[in-house]
Amino acid sequence: MSDGNFAKRKPFLRRVLASRSFWFVLGVIIASVFWIWRHDPSLFRFTPTVVNHKQPKEPDPGVIVVNPLAQKWDFDNEKVPWEPILPLAQISESAYSEGYELESTLKKLGLTKISEFPLGSMYAYVASNDRTVVVAFRGTNLYELRDWLIDARISSDPVEHGRIHRGFYRSTQGLLKGIVEAVQEHGGETKLVWVTGHSLGGAMALVFTYECIASGGIKPAGLVTFGQPLVVNGQLAHFLNSELKGRYLRFVHGGDLVPRVFPTFSHCGNLVWFINDGYKFRRPEMVARAANDDDVTSAIAYSGGPEPMTEAEFEDWQKRLRDQPRRLRRKRRSAPVEAPAFIEDHYMIGYIHWIVTFSDREADSPPGPVGSR
Repeated sequence: MSDGNFAKRKPFLRRVLASRSFWFVLGVIIASVFWIWRHDPSLFRFTPTVVNHKQPKEPDPGVIVVNPLAQKWDFDNEKVPWEPILPLAQISESAYSEGYELESTLKKLGLTKISEFPLGSMYAYVASNDRTVVVAFRGTNLYELRDWLIDARISSDPVEHGRIHRGFYRSTQGLLKGIVEAVQEHGGETKLVWVTGHSLGGAMALVFTYECIASGGIKPAGLVTFGQPLVVNGQLAHFLNSELKGRYLRFVHGGDLVPRVFPTFSHCGNLVWFINDGYKFRRPEMVARAANDDDVTSAIAYSGGPEPMTEAEFEDWQKRLRDQPRRLRRKRRSAPVEAPAFIEDHYMIGYIHWIVTFSDREADSPPGPVGSR
């Protein structure tokens, strides 16, 4: 650009910078971006929420890590009771191992009897001690998460109280009979039974819990899931909220993509969202029921929580993931190039990091178990 042209443009730049309208518009843009980021930080983040992960400390000699699961807890508190949540997170993570490795991990936690249920790519286990029984479901292999999201379909099956995502429902049915029998063998009629899972394992944990309620058999003391996708329709969500009030807590980490799929389905239970070095506790907002209860299909809302994807967004995400090339990453198999935080925030290691962090921060005044106050 010549000196003459620059001289002509200089007064124009001065007028723009001196304009109140310019600064007002710029301020509105910055404020809008900040507001959107506060609502959904994953939109503007290209690295995972956590880089240096905290892990649970080795328990002191004689301490049984799962002891908090031997009592009932109220999950309707805005101040989360971390004591039962941490062992359940460790149990969910352990579902990605099997055999001797699983047995060794669970014994360290204080669970001495184990029954495993592999079925193709699906897997669950029942473990217990003299006071507690836990049922844990494995999620999808994290290296295959991209392919699962691409191939996932929006379809449902009818059940007595509504509709359930077809894939999760039918996957759980293949394991249901064996798990129910194992819970009984482990003494589930006289012990507290907890159900947990991560990712697709969280979805199967919810389906299993529903089956327990619908059959009137096993009565879970609590259900805790991590990175769980949407599973049920609005009608069934209302039913489960009523049946599991104060006993169902689901966790979402940062920009984890999985809890925002599948469109047309609904979440239920209380939500804890790890975000901005803190967490939000949200109860489900009950939408107005239709005149005929059989017509209740509206999804339940969570004010200030991660928004479920629309069908158009879901289809767009699938296309974007399908078109992505892969790249090799050190110490990991191939992973998508674009926005790794969307996937890496889904890893169980991130969930455990924040549970340990808040457990330490709030250790001075934790909420107590049911009946302790």
